Amino acid sequence: MAKKTKGSGDVLHIVFGESAGGSLRQAVLQARRKDQVIAFWDNLSFGPIDPPDPADRAAWVRKEFELPVEEFGFSLDRNVRLIVDDPPNSGRKLTTELPEFWGKVLSAKTRRVLWVCRRSAHEYAGFLECVWRLADEPVDLVDLTGFSLARRGGEQEPAISVSELHSEEFIKNALWDRAAPLTPMARDRYREMWRALRAENAPFRVVAGDDLVSAPMTFYDDWLVSSSVSQWRKVARVIADTMNTARTRGHVVGDLVLSGRLQALAAAGRLESQGDLSQPRFSEVRLPSVS
Repeated sequence: MAKKTKGSGDVLHIVFGESAGGSLRQAVLQARRKDQVIAFWDNLSFGPIDPPDPADRAAWVRKEFELPVEEFGFSLDRNVRLIVDDPPNSGRKLTTELPEFWGKVLSAKTRRVLWVCRRSAHEYAGFLECVWRLADEPVDLVDLTGFSLARRGGEQEPAISVSELHSEEFIKNALWDRAAPLTPMARDRYREMWRALRAENAPFRVVAGDDLVSAPMTFYDDWLVSSSVSQWRKVARVIADTMNTARTRGHVVGDLVLSGRLQALAAAGRLESQGDLSQPRFSEVRLPSVS
C-alpha cells in the first residue's frame, strides 16, 4: 500500500490526453490525495484551431484523412478521440463534453495546476489553448520538459510526454510538488505564440526547440516514403517505422494521422499500394517500380 501523502485539498489538475489523465488519477488515488484531475482529450496539434471548434475539427479530420463517420470514436493519436456524429455506444457527446471540460477549468474556484511536457506537440498545443482561455486567471504549472525517466540498465531518458509516465513515477518523484505559478512573462510569451499559431491555422503544429510552430500537411510525407522500400511492405510496418523516425527527431505523431497521409501519397503516385489502406495490417505499399 502506498504511503499516505498529505493531500493539498482543493486542487484541480489539468492534463492533456486521456492516458495522462488516467495515470495521474491513479497516482492521486494511490497517494491518498484529495485532488481532482480532468483531461482534455482533443489533440490541437493538427487541424483547424481558429477557433478550435470540435465539430469543424472532426469534419476536417474526416475530409483530410478520408475516415468514414463510423470510424470515429476510436483513439486517433492514442490519447485523443474525435467524434463526428456521436456514433452508437461511443459514450461521448461532441457538443457537450468539450464545453463541459472548459466550463470546469474556467469556473474552478480551486487551485489550478497545468501539466505539460513541451516535447509533445499534443500536450504543448492543449496547454497553450488553456493558457489562452484562462487569460489573467492565476494558474500553477508542472513543466516536465526537462524531466528524465529511469530506464532499464539505470539509464536516464528524457520524458517525451506526461502520458508516458506511470502512476508510480508521479508518486516516487512527488511531481505535484514541482507546481509553481506561471509567471506573467511566461504567460505573455505563450499567449503570443498561440495567437500566431491560431492566425496561421496550419494543418499541423510541431515542436521546434522551445516553441510550437506551424507545419504543412506534407510534413511527415518524406519520412513515410523513406520508410518504404521497393518490395511490398505492410502498411503497419511503414507507419510504425515512421513514428519511430519522427520520435528520434523530437516529434510524436499518431498512427492514424500517418495512415491518412500514406493514403494521400498512394493517391498521388508517390507510393504503390495493394489492399485497403485503411486496414494497415492487411494492406501493403512499396516505392513505385521503375520501368
